[in-house]
Amino acid sequence: MEAKQEYYTSPIGITSQFRFCGNCFRIDTYKGCNFGCEYCFINNRHKNNPRMTDRLTNIKPANIKQIERLFKNAIDNKQTNTLEKELINRYTPLHLGGNSDPFQSIEKKHRVTFEFLKLSKHYQYPVMISTKTGNIEDEYFNVLDKNIHAFQISLISDSEKFIKKYEKNTNVKKRIELIKKLKSLGFWVSLRVQPLIDVNEALSVIKEVHKYIDFITIEHIKLQNDNLESVKKVKELLNIPESHWIRKGNSDIIKTEIKKSNIELIKKYTNIPIGCGDNDLHELSDTKNCCGIDVINENFNNWLKYNSMALNMGINQPTNLESKMNVFPYIKKDFLHTYDDYVKYYTDNIYKPYKPDLQKTLF
Repeated sequence: MEAKQEYYTSPIGITSQFRFCGNCFRIDTYKGCNFGCEYCFINNRHKNNPRMTDRLTNIKPANIKQIERLFKNAIDNKQTNTLEKELINRYTPLHLGGNSDPFQSIEKKHRVTFEFLKLSKHYQYPVMISTKTGNIEDEYFNVLDKNIHAFQISLISDSEKFIKKYEKNTNVKKRIELIKKLKSLGFWVSLRVQPLIDVNEALSVIKEVHKYIDFITIEHIKLQNDNLESVKKVKELLNIPESHWIRKGNSDIIKTEIKKSNIELIKKYTNIPIGCGDNDLHELSDTKNCCGIDVINENFNNWLKYNSMALNMGINQPTNLESKMNVFPYIKKDFLHTYDDYVKYYTDNIYKPYKPDLQKTLF
């Protein structure tokens, strides 16, 4: 007798980064990922949790019927009684692939990503797609729509040798080919150098693809110390001097001055807008969102602007959240006082927007 299919039961939600991130409304069509990246924050976070050790082997698909019902209730039936429904009702852009790759090999069997893309096209719903794949079959381009689907292609180097130290089931050449194909078809395409491990490797891949991309997101390597054995192993691979690291909270991160130097170096060599994903470097971004979701097209305009980065970069916000809008109910219930104070603090103390140096040496 065939075993009953286990589903990923929480495929859509807002991440804990909502205070910092305008692209934090995420959907994952799978729980777990077979790419096996050594630096992956999701896998490393759970390596010491027996219930989570099967993320690489027991990958669970989301139930597309559950997702379809959620969209139908939120949009067709205009239900807004949960956070997810309210966000969907407002056509808040979804980030597909924040915790697992939507085009990993298991997609050939379950096709949840394909069905979700069909659903988003039916509703003309905006989706930012993050992937490390180089394999998007032609069939998918029949449902992909350049007006509502944008891409972030993750690539930290153009060297297969360098990449293979950290990623097991990815292909550099195919990803570069995909970037070029997407651009030729009119899609908005971003290069996601996340994590930045070696600035020279980052410069090399930027030089390789800069004619075919609209945006670059940079975020440096950081390691969560939930599993010290895993951190030690990754640090040995990275070969970054110990003097470059600093402990912040439960993570080891690269020192701000080193990261800033890397960003400044990259900016000398490209006129592509850059978004800085490191929380301590947001103000070095060229737009108001480090993923560039604020500069895609008008279909993405309803991105989540209530965050510290957007406020720091000059987004105008209402002074009283309660009277100006129906604040998301779960945030209202659990965090409103803190969040209201948080927004007011940044509204009253807005940093001067960063003005990039226009004198750049182009490739």
